[in-house]
Amino acid sequence: YPMSVVGFGLGFGSPPFVLSLSKDNSPNTPSPAVNSSHKPTISEATTMAHQRFRTGSTRGGPMLPDLDFQSCQAVRAGNQVFLVGLTGFDRDTREFIGKGDPAAQAEKAMENCKVLLEEAGARMEDICKITTYVTQREYRYDVYPVIGKHLKDVYPVSTGLVVNGLAETYIDFEIDIFAVIPDDRL
Repeated sequence: YPMSVVGFGLGFGSPPFVLSLSKDNSPNTPSPAVNSSHKPTISEATTMAHQRFRTGSTRGGPMLPDLDFQSCQAVRAGNQVFLVGLTGFDRDTREFIGKGDPAAQAEKAMENCKVLLEEAGARMEDICKITTYVTQREYRYDVYPVIGKHLKDVYPVSTGLVVNGLAETYIDFEIDIFAVIPDDRL
């Protein structure tokens, strides 16, 4: 059932936007043979609306500056929060922190994680799943103490991968984070 969602770009100078969704949640596509007298229920509207935080484009940025790849840094879908892969980039200045220092990259990533979760209405203790990526096996000894400091007493499930490379040669660490806001805080 078609609906429009108003979103606010909270970073990169993005203006507010309106995203039209069809019954199958695909953007800007008309629904086939929709009964115009049907009003979506609260349940239907809730499952279709996603909030996107800090929307932007790669154009002119530190990575892929010649491309216009549009994305955001966090998505809240109901009580679930998904974050962009976090590295050593400062979320506001786009400067990279910690070249050659995976622990400093992890520290900046976890600081950014806290800010993004809070903007989406979540907290660090809401984190359920993390996936870490390092470019050298030994970097695990640098980054896991940093992650552990920020996630003390959280106990998320975790997967750690050693990869041949990340988006840029100077990035040694990246983390993906998924959180669920408890029902009593919705």
